[in-house]
Amino acid sequence: MSELFNKKEYLKDLIIKSKKDNTDQIKKELKEAIKNLSADEIAKVEQELIDNESINVDDIQSVCDVHLELFRDYIKQEEINVPSWHPIDILMKEHDFLLEKSDILRKLTKEVINKKDELDFNKLKELGKTLEDITDAENYFIKEENVLFPYLEKYGIEQPPAIMWKEHDQLRELIKEIKSILDKRDMDSLNEGLLKKIVVLNEMFANHIYKEHSVLFPTALKLLEEQEWYEVRNQFDDFKYIAHKPEKLDIKKDEVTEVNSEGIKLP
Repeated sequence: MSELFNKKEYLKDLIIKSKKDNTDQIKKELKEAIKNLSADEIAKVEQELIDNESINVDDIQSVCDVHLELFRDYIKQEEINVPSWHPIDILMKEHDFLLEKSDILRKLTKEVINKKDELDFNKLKELGKTLEDITDAENYFIKEENVLFPYLEKYGIEQPPAIMWKEHDQLRELIKEIKSILDKRDMDSLNEGLLKKIVVLNEMFANHIYKEHSVLFPTALKLLEEQEWYEVRNQFDDFKYIAHKPEKLDIKKDEVTEVNSEGIKLP
């Protein structure tokens, strides 16, 4: 408990320092601090700073930038190589899309709030379109929940899918809250409260995707047989794809038999 407290206090100090001195050294130290905290813990630190210190949401966005940079560095180092038809490749591309769109949403919201007096309606339109793209996350959620997770559970892997599903629900709720605010089309609602929710959304997506890349996907690739991946992909085709149209499978749906006691068999 004291160790967690010390890590959070250290991050607080770095965020305060970055407000005055946003150097490469500070960014390097922020990277190291963020590695040891979850997105929830980072969000709590940020909220405490906003509530108790002379710091606004704009000041803490350096943490968001560093967190995303850290995640991208990890993806480059721990690359997962699968064919373009593969369900994991599809999910990774959808991850990239959602992470990019949530980051664009954060930057657009900041820009709109900072220029409320000279409002650009094209920016507002772009803001709405970007949020629409993010609501497509539902199609990514249900492919995992309805198809991939049951296969993992069949192998006795229950806790990671349960945690991911819970995070899906948290993301759903946050997206719903943000959409509700923007749907009001009320200029007064374009404030730091909205920006804070979007910063948290950005952080949650980055943290969630990191967990799937580092734990869920490698676990699934170790356990599922190739025949099962064909079946997963065929079931994925029943749902909407976001961001891109994946390569078609050479094998047809009716050529894959049902799961039986011996597993999935190809004719």
